[in-house]
Amino acid sequence: MTQQPQQPRFGEPERGQIRLIHTHAEGTLVDGTARGDGSAPVLKAHRFRWSRHLGSWYLPHTRDRMAQRRIIDNVRGALEAAGFAVAVDIDDAYRPTAEVEADRAQRMSERAAALDAKAERYEASAEAAQAAADRISDAIPFGQPILVGHHSEGRHRRDLDRMHRLTQAVLARRPDSTRRRPASRDHPSRPGHQEHPASRPGTHRAVGDQAPPADPLDQRIVSHVRRRAR
Repeated sequence: MTQQPQQPRFGEPERGQIRLIHTHAEGTLVDGTARGDGSAPVLKAHRFRWSRHLGSWYLPHTRDRMAQRRIIDNVRGALEAAGFAVAVDIDDAYRPTAEVEADRAQRMSERAAALDAKAERYEASAEAAQAAADRISDAIPFGQPILVGHHSEGRHRRDLDRMHRLTQAVLARRPDSTRRRPASRDHPSRPGHQEHPASRPGTHRAVGDQAPPADPLDQRIVSHVRRRAR
């Protein structure tokens, strides 16, 4: 007996036909889904992911590869059991190597541009948080303790808490890039590097000339001393 598609409940989007499409140029995509139609849990259970860039569900690592027919058959059966009408369209024709390489180079270039834009947004956000923390720090005299019982106690504690949260936000948006940066010609880890005398321990003239400490609180103190010394 053929199972009849389930009728959508009131307020739910009407279920149309879903197409599972595979080509070597695009990989395995899903067409015909809608937000809230009930297809998302089924697709997630079969390793499909949603792409905002593509505007559809896709099966990862399927571009320029043969269709994974077992997964496609399984998700088709699961969607049909959930009341969807499903059609499958598979084209396993290979693309020319030059076309594949050009497509891959374009995707890498687009990804690099997207990551650069994301890094710029993070840097702008970090600079704004740093400026806000500096404004709070400049308003507090250096070494000023919290005056317990004084009318300023509450505001002082709130300012310190906000400075801490802003500092954490800066650190979160500015991870230690030196761990990911490849060694340059002047990096001490490279063979033949000659250390500059000013970089040796004990040659700094003042606290303000020393390398910034690793601890976030110590960084705030050194930064405050440098601003006061100007």
